[in-house]
Amino acid sequence: MIKPYFDHKDIANITFDDIDAFILSLKGRKKSNKTINHIISTLKCIFNYASIRSQIEINPCKGIKPFKVTSSEKGILTKTEIQTLFDEENRNQIWSDPTHFLINYLAAFTGLRLGEIQALRPQDFSKGNLIISHSFSPDDGLKCTKNGKSRIIPLNQKLEALLMVHCQEKLPDGFMFTANNGKRPLDHKTIYKWFWKALAKIGIDKHERERRNITFHSYRHLVNSTLLQVGMQPETIRLILGHSSSSMTAHYAHLQMPDIFEMQKNLIDGAKKNETNECSLPSYKKQLIDIGLLCEDGRTVAKSLENIAVELHDQGVQLTAKLLSDSFVKRDGSKYKIKVCKNAVNSAFNT
Repeated sequence: MIKPYFDHKDIANITFDDIDAFILSLKGRKKSNKTINHIISTLKCIFNYASIRSQIEINPCKGIKPFKVTSSEKGILTKTEIQTLFDEENRNQIWSDPTHFLINYLAAFTGLRLGEIQALRPQDFSKGNLIISHSFSPDDGLKCTKNGKSRIIPLNQKLEALLMVHCQEKLPDGFMFTANNGKRPLDHKTIYKWFWKALAKIGIDKHERERRNITFHSYRHLVNSTLLQVGMQPETIRLILGHSSSSMTAHYAHLQMPDIFEMQKNLIDGAKKNETNECSLPSYKKQLIDIGLLCEDGRTVAKSLENIAVELHDQGVQLTAKLLSDSFVKRDGSKYKIKVCKNAVNSAFNT
């Protein structure tokens, strides 16, 4: 934004009035006070450096003050609303486009920022993890993450499977969520339209959304609060979410004591329910079966047993020959011999 506006001017000829007019133009483009303050800070750094190097006689940023930023607390979706939003049985009714289902599901269960999701490429997805090294903005394009550091996000089984299917025919270095063959990511306005449409379908219309201050970023607040509620250490959460400080992690928390006990109860009830649940396979597993990456009983056939053992070991699974024998089969559906499973375990520990 800065370079296009001042590109025709020599830095020594830029005046206070030029800076003032630029800031007014940003207000005219409906940029938030927070965004404008970031730009003012950048301008001050540029002109302070120019002053130190004696490239300018008068610093035109002197006297430019930041705007007051007042933001209401971000609202978050309830657990029931999240369950309804991503309910497998009604997925096609709520999300007619599987790409936008995946974008929102990814945000809801990883806490990734929208710009970080837009910046994702298939090459960032490996061994059940996402490597978050970039963000994307309409003005700056691809850039580093907000805190300038890369981080690794562990994925649950469903997310891994969904991304595996989604990335099958994508170019490794193209954008993962794109409408033009990986050259540019989906526009944030398009993503928001699908998000708002899905919320409306579960009973959160525009009025309710604005009243509760629900935005795409609310997913991030939800993940932060949930991780705190289940007892994860704030420093670990900071590393997962990419916060610059532990105080930012605390800022994202929406905690009340009754919520903690309710979360614990729901986790226990949910685990018991899953143990006895014999419903049909979810659609993401059906997709993997259709393309030959899973057997019909849900066991993987996509990789060699040795590779599977190494990946399980890397993920901290307590690896045994019996686990491999009970859980995995050959491509033709027959079981591995226990000796082969023992060799795979030894290979994993020696890798």
